[in-house]
Amino acid sequence: NLCPIQLLTASLHLSCARTMWRHLSAHPLVARVCESHPGRCVSAVVGSRTFRVTSGAVTVGCVGWEFVSFFARQHEEEPGMAELVLGLDSAVRRARVEKEARFRALLEDAKRGSGSPTEHALAVHRLMYPTLSPEELRQRRGRHGR
Repeated sequence: NLCPIQLLTASLHLSCARTMWRHLSAHPLVARVCESHPGRCVSAVVGSRTFRVTSGAVTVGCVGWEFVSFFARQHEEEPGMAELVLGLDSAVRRARVEKEARFRALLEDAKRGSGSPTEHALAVHRLMYPTLSPEELRQRRGRHGR
């Protein structure tokens, strides 16, 4: 639930932490650990170009993910935002959410094994295509190649 400003602030804190680590590494105990064999191995891995590139790519990916998630939540929470951006009326969005909830309930019923698979398939068909019979849907798919 971080906004982009908070992510930038976190990256600034990280750079401050690096500066603090440089000062801390002057401590004799830390220097001794860094000079040990495991310390040199860790230092070689962390200092490698592959690690830095991978770390940078993962960081950019996570920041992008958070950025998109932040604005997606805003679109869902703000009344009128989806209508403004996507042109969807609140009644249409509410109907979609209800349809998704019914679909998920049908899937849960099918997972529990209550009823036959044919009944579940027919119930899902009625939910997804309320105006078409299964035969009409097969004919349309045969005609239009889907």
